[in-house]
Amino acid sequence: MKQPNSNKLTDSENHFKIPEQYFEHFDEQLFSKWETQKTAAVKRSRFISRFTYLGVAATIVLFLAVNFWNQSNTDNSLSTADIENYLNYTAASLPTDIEKDFTQEDLKALEKSLKIDALKIDEYLLSSTDIEYYLNE
Repeated sequence: MKQPNSNKLTDSENHFKIPEQYFEHFDEQLFSKWETQKTAAVKRSRFISRFTYLGVAATIVLFLAVNFWNQSNTDNSLSTADIENYLNYTAASLPTDIEKDFTQEDLKALEKSLKIDALKIDEYLLSSTDIEYYLNE
């Protein structure tokens, strides 16, 4: 029985045609193609490496610019008006917060550590230029 997909290459005929003197110049052709491919790859890698360096440099410049811009736009000082507004809005809650946080023992310990007598308080109030402000309130 004959198989339908039998291999017909067993014939003595040569089914492949090779050009004459193909293998004599094969090395030269191969090396010439290889050299052109090698130079093309080198040119591409230089092109890519330049853009890599440019990208890294641009990233560093952008990072420094953002840091400089953020530092120049910060304002760490508070005006007197800001502090007064804060105290006016929170003045009602400050005494209750102090009462919650400090016990009588804490207040007595604080008075002992400060050791301020009435004479020093009077001297300070008399020497203060804003005594009328404190007396009016």
